[in-house]
Amino acid sequence: MQTVNSFDLLTGGQRKWLVPGPLKYRISYRDREDAPWRTAVENLTNDSIEIKGGVLPAFQARYVRLTLMGNTSKERTEGLYYVNSTHLTHFRLYGPDKGRDLAAGRAYRGAVPGFGRVTGKNSHWGWGDIHGGESFYAAGDGITFYLAPGSVVKGSLAGNGRRDITIKGRGIIDASELLHEPSKVYREGRTGCLRFFHCSNVLLDGICVLDSPMWSMQFKGSTDVTVKHVDCIGTIVNADGVHLSAVKNGLVDGCFLRSPDDLICVYHYGPSENLTVRNCVFWNDGGSIVLIGICTDKGDIRNVTMEKCDILTSQGVWVRENATAIHIAATGGNAISGLVFRDIRIEPFRFPSTTALLMIKAIAFKVQGHVYPPGRVSDVLFDRVTYDGGGEAPSFIQGTDADHTVKRVVFRKFLWGGRYLSEEEHPDLSVRPFSSEITFR
Repeated sequence: MQTVNSFDLLTGGQRKWLVPGPLKYRISYRDREDAPWRTAVENLTNDSIEIKGGVLPAFQARYVRLTLMGNTSKERTEGLYYVNSTHLTHFRLYGPDKGRDLAAGRAYRGAVPGFGRVTGKNSHWGWGDIHGGESFYAAGDGITFYLAPGSVVKGSLAGNGRRDITIKGRGIIDASELLHEPSKVYREGRTGCLRFFHCSNVLLDGICVLDSPMWSMQFKGSTDVTVKHVDCIGTIVNADGVHLSAVKNGLVDGCFLRSPDDLICVYHYGPSENLTVRNCVFWNDGGSIVLIGICTDKGDIRNVTMEKCDILTSQGVWVRENATAIHIAATGGNAISGLVFRDIRIEPFRFPSTTALLMIKAIAFKVQGHVYPPGRVSDVLFDRVTYDGGGEAPSFIQGTDADHTVKRVVFRKFLWGGRYLSEEEHPDLSVRPFSSEITFR
């Protein structure tokens, strides 16, 4: 048991890509592990980015818990828009002896991996999460969230570094009350509805996901991810459907996805492989049905299959130059290989002049002022794909140079506007320089 009467809560201050405070916080305590928590102090209106010598009502405790609930930052400038960020570098506790940190090296449990750093001797990075203010965290392994038929759960769910997480049932996760606007300022700083990073064995089954302000379902860095029988509807830009970026062994099965942004995404956020999308229905109001590639130099993408899917429509609304039903773009020096699109049925586009059916390219990519070099694309199969429309924006296959090419792309029984593509006739598909071994069967 120790007497505690003051604390430090340090964030390291605001810097680009990180808006850690002022933090909303609660400090609780108890004298034994099975006792209820008592609140020593709660501050949801804190306006101090760094708190040194914060006063507590004196208490004796064996356990102290720090709960962080987002931040109260008001001002936003370019590069500082993670509005719900929760980060800190140090959490210290003091008793009558102000020179002795009672918490030093004693952190033993936390909702996000790396929590122990805040009671250690780190100098800068610390601990936290960019969307900590609007998410309910799975703070352990083997957790199941069950949404009963007719239930509506408002908010978002998240986990980091967890395993065996299940969200199932016939209820609705409604993210409509999370911060949505203004999108041009907050952008990716807004909270996604379901976010499970660096997790393993994650299952979403049977639920509805509504109106996420950011990517609806994200699994960055995770393995063995299954999304089945899920209906997802987004209403704003950035409300992407399912992100399988840096995922190994992922399955999306029997889902309905509609959004004004990309529906299935696999970015170069890390090595991605063995991903399958099947038996799904897509309705795209902007962006792409499937987007494979773009962004960083952190990993290749291989063995991705999309099969037995129906595309009701795809239309370019907000970013016409990249509005594409099937969009493959190798960047960052990464390789994309082993892609299969089989038994895909595509209805006529609502506004065909603003949307391309297909782009396959090895290109450079600029994001946040940084230019990533081109990558490489190889071994892509389109097998029994049917598109009933016409008059769409140009489709093409294109590399950048001899080292950044697109090669070995096969079109087998690809029916486009009532005609099968062939070596002699593929008028709506341009095969541009640094593309080779493009065959039609």
